[in-house]
Amino acid sequence: MPRFHTSTCTAGLVVRSVGCAVTTVGLRPQGRWRTFTPIVMQPHRPPAIAFDARDLLIAQRTGVEWVAWQMLEHLPPQLPGVRRALVLDREDDRGAVQALARRGGYECIVLPPRWPRLQRLADGWMAWQIGPQLRARGFDLLVSVNTKLPLRGLPGVVTVHGLEWARVPADYTRSERLKQAAWLRLAAWRATAMLTFTQATLQDLRALLPRLRPPVAVIPEGVMPHVHPLPPAALDTALPARLGVPARPFVLSVCTLAPRKNLDGLLQAWALLKQQRAAAGQPLQAVLVLAGRSGAASSRLLARVQQLGLQPDVVFTGYVGDDDLVQLYHQASAFAYPSRYEGFGLPPLEAMCCGTPVLSANRGAMAEVAGDAALLVDPDDVADIAHGLDRLLHDPALRARLRQAGPRRAAGFRWPAFAAAFAPFLLQQMPAPQPGAPPAARPVWPRALP
Repeated sequence: MPRFHTSTCTAGLVVRSVGCAVTTVGLRPQGRWRTFTPIVMQPHRPPAIAFDARDLLIAQRTGVEWVAWQMLEHLPPQLPGVRRALVLDREDDRGAVQALARRGGYECIVLPPRWPRLQRLADGWMAWQIGPQLRARGFDLLVSVNTKLPLRGLPGVVTVHGLEWARVPADYTRSERLKQAAWLRLAAWRATAMLTFTQATLQDLRALLPRLRPPVAVIPEGVMPHVHPLPPAALDTALPARLGVPARPFVLSVCTLAPRKNLDGLLQAWALLKQQRAAAGQPLQAVLVLAGRSGAASSRLLARVQQLGLQPDVVFTGYVGDDDLVQLYHQASAFAYPSRYEGFGLPPLEAMCCGTPVLSANRGAMAEVAGDAALLVDPDDVADIAHGLDRLLHDPALRARLRQAGPRRAAGFRWPAFAAAFAPFLLQQMPAPQPGAPPAARPVWPRALP
């Protein structure tokens, strides 16, 4: 038999409830009963979170797109009973997003931009359009995989991958820097919370915004699932030749060809190392392989290669797919990543996972992620980079140590661990819990990298 509960409010309203349905029985003003039509309230709906999934539509995935994919792939098991949706601004012609939605129990919502001109100018879709639309559909929170969030209609949690535009401003146009700064300051004012991936980025964020109000979760990224050690029998030894790499040992660098990646410094260090080895009567046998899609520095890098006389010793492969990239990690003699600034720095971690000796920068997030499992150099010192490359190629003891330390270090960065830490933090940002709903778990997330 149902268990009834009766209570009386200060105005004398007598209420009976069964489960979640509430019925008004009557009001007794001045000692008399007056009967009203019963009102039955609907059961409390589950919390609802929408995710800005536009980055999933990009075919050639790099760091930010992979982070979005893995975040959305691993969160569903940690959010039971939560309504979830992927929000897009156009249809997914490849069907990959729909497949992810089916696997993760997401709704897939397409909201085409209403103001195309405004969209090109300042992402009006995010700023003015989707907040009210998602609120009308019953969503409580929007999770953005970047620093953008609605101006109205819905609270949001934003993701700060890095502050490259502020730390390396020469790489960005003035208009792009102004846009990035405006979105970040809007997030600092309007966001419910922020997510970032390293303590270094958190320090940069607080230095830029000393009065930062929203809580910030620092949760490390993970190694991508397709990146893992391969047995010798699984190596495609013909792949380097297909990519134009000569049959010589090679040092690999993987990144978008942008100035802040310091590929110009890497080329100068390579030329210096070549000269030093030739002067010592020990010619450099290795070649330098630069893999990544074209960026703002592409034409300048090609000119620099010719200026330094490195045409036979440097190979540009262009964008390399996921499986081929894992093959290159395994077959490279070493991996070089002397970037001037990163918000996390995923490629060195992937190379370490594959057991490849890694050279990385000795500052910020790169040093934080690499720990003692990579050889760290000053990215602004060409001679230091050249010396590091020489050691990485010709010091057997160092190579052996890094081959063992790299996989151990990379094993501490896993996406299931990220999701297990991020989900309770997300739930804590939801609006006040409905009556009768269990309280959200107190978030526990790593404040320092493993």
